Formats: sequence, C-alpha cells, structure tokens
Amino acid sequence: MKLFRNIRAAGVFHKAVKSMQAGDYPAVLDRLDGFQAQPYFMAKAELFRAMARHRQERFADAVHHYDNFLINHLADMPRKDRPYVEEYAKFFRSRAQARIDPSTPLYSSLEELRKHAASAPFLTRAEFSV
Repeated sequence: MKLFRNIRAAGVFHKAVKSMQAGDYPAVLDRLDGFQAQPYFMAKAELFRAMARHRQERFADAVHHYDNFLINHLADMPRKDRPYVEEYAKFFRSRAQARIDPSTPLYSSLEELRKHAASAPFLTRAEFSV
C-alpha cells in the first residue's frame, strides 16, 4: 500500500514539474494543493510552491513558502542536494522580499548560485534551475 502511495505521489509531483516548466503556475499550485508524500517530496513541493508564487509576483506568499522550506523542510532533502537548494531558496527569497521592501539586502549573487548549481546533482539542477 505504501509503495502505491509513493508511486502516486511521484506522479503528481512529476505533473507539477511539467506544469512549472510550461509556466502554468496555477496548475502547479492546484496539483500540490493537499499533496501528501514522503518528506523528500513534501520538501520539494514546498519549494515549488514558493517558486510558483514568486513567478506569479505574489511575493509575500513566496517569502512565506521559502521560509517554510528553509525552516521545516530543508533537512528532508538528501545531503548532496542541500547546499544547492538552501542557496537557491535563500537567493530567491531575498529577491522576493526585496520586491516587498526595496531596502532589503540581497542574499549572495547569481554567480555564487551558479557555483552551487555546478556541484548539485543533475536532477536537482533540472528541477530548480537558475
């Protein structure tokens, strides 16, 4: 039974990835609404929610999801993925916050984020592209 739930959750998440790649951010959020899966997929789903809100220019919601990912879900990511997704979330969180309050200092640089991306696993780079 658990195997079937995990397969179904992976399928739902894959559809959310496809929607993100297509730029259909409402579909990403619809697919992830009520999403339940193992912690790894829940972590990735929270980061996808943040990205979708950010791209919809709903910056306060994006900041909320970035924070939730960093505080509650980062530890659920595999060790090899953590440095990159942490840098990714902090980088884009600061940009979303700066859209709300322009006096917010920006975190890191795009060059630094790309350095982290270079050492991240291929799948992680593909899902969370710079």
